[in-house]
Parts: sequence; structure tokens; C-alpha cells
Amino acid sequence: MRDVKPYKILLVSAQIPPAYSGSGLQWYRYALRLEQRGQLAYLLSFELTDRDHLCAGFGPELPEHKIVRLPPRGD
Repeated sequence: MRDVKPYKILLVSAQIPPAYSGSGLQWYRYALRLEQRGQLAYLLSFELTDRDHLCAGFGPELPEHKIVRLPPRGD
């Protein structure tokens, strides 16, 4: 049997913690599971909202170098 490295996955989400978003929190937890298996390439997040609505008690668990946060676009 040949040695195959696990493939890397890029996840994209509009918002992730600490910004409050139910789907963003689920995506973040999915990214954490992928990171634990060595399959997460990056988690790309579009910071569409301000940081006034934060998840209560959130502590970052993913390495920050795995998270790419794009700033909101100013028109």
C-alpha cells in the first residue's frame, strides 16, 4: 500500500468566533476537528460585522496562523 498524505482543506466562512454567528461557530468547530487530524490548510473569514457581538466565553483554539481574516470592505 502506498503512503498517501492527507489532503488539506480550505474552509471559507462569513464570520467566525469571536463574532457571534451560529453557523460560524459550527464552521469553526469543524475547522478545529480538521486541524486535529492535520487536514486544515486555512480558515478564511470575511469579517462582515463589527466585533461588538462577541461569543460569550470564547477562547481561540485554532492556531492564529491558520486563520486568514479579510477586513471589511469600505466603500
